[in-house]
Amino acid sequence: MRFQFLLLAALLLAPSAQQATGVRSVEARDVLERMGTDFDAPRLGVPRPIQAKTVARDLAAGTEAEPDAVAERRRRVAASAKLESILRGQLRIEAAAPGDAKWLRVSEDGALTASLEAAEQARLDELLACMRAFDELVMIEARYVELPKAAARKLGFDATSTLATMEERDVLLESLMSEGADMLSSPRVLMQPLQQASLYVGDVVNYVEDWSVHTVEPGGAEVLDPRIMEVRLGTFLVARAVPLPADKLSLSLEIGHATIAKPLRTSRVQLGSREVEVALPEISNQRVQIELTVAPRATTLLPIPSEGGRMLLVFVTADVMPESK
Repeated sequence: MRFQFLLLAALLLAPSAQQATGVRSVEARDVLERMGTDFDAPRLGVPRPIQAKTVARDLAAGTEAEPDAVAERRRRVAASAKLESILRGQLRIEAAAPGDAKWLRVSEDGALTASLEAAEQARLDELLACMRAFDELVMIEARYVELPKAAARKLGFDATSTLATMEERDVLLESLMSEGADMLSSPRVLMQPLQQASLYVGDVVNYVEDWSVHTVEPGGAEVLDPRIMEVRLGTFLVARAVPLPADKLSLSLEIGHATIAKPLRTSRVQLGSREVEVALPEISNQRVQIELTVAPRATTLLPIPSEGGRMLLVFVTADVMPESK
């Protein structure tokens, strides 16, 4: 009886495979250095005033360059935060610092500290090994296709779907063209793993939003001054690819599409003794963020509802290429 009691006590006190393994530190400086510089996409569909340039402002801007050491530290801080976010996302860890049962933190000098369960610790080691071993580039291609909503419903484009090969993608695109679809753009980017890259295809529209009246000398003349706005239109893609075990890629994507109704609506308003015209733009701005796990050469089809009788379909293809290409 005493032996059974001692055995039971030992089993209760022994740590199981699912319990936290304690705080562990890992050197991840080499992975941090692979993060590179992130590139953000421009803000589409958001009007902003055009700022008049002056020689004084240009000269002042030229003297405000950030010291190299400060810029490098800013890059490291941003890279460590992003690596921490990637690893926590893959491990489903919410906490970043001590205080919770499980947590993970990456410092700006590449020291990774974590308190995880045994299975999660093994997964973390596997992820870091995969990131270190990946010596290729990632190609991301996005094809933006717009087609009538009736045709989209007919073809069953209601939710995200996956095409296993590029050949399947090309056959489907050819079919869509016969249904009245329009290819808006098909940008692609070649990037380092873990790095965030962005693609933008579009143009800028300027318009007069308002007017003001200034009384100037000589003669006390009234001068009309337009408030000119600009808005970026088109399509953009922000992507980050993380190599995973089993030859998979984790993609973090942000996709956007901004349009403006043409011709622009206008209105005539009275300004003192004069009548002036202002634009009343109607801007449509679609944006979606998604996390995917894909195999190289597979295509993910993302339907994005648009205003009016059209639907935007985005075909996102990821592939792995030797760095020498």
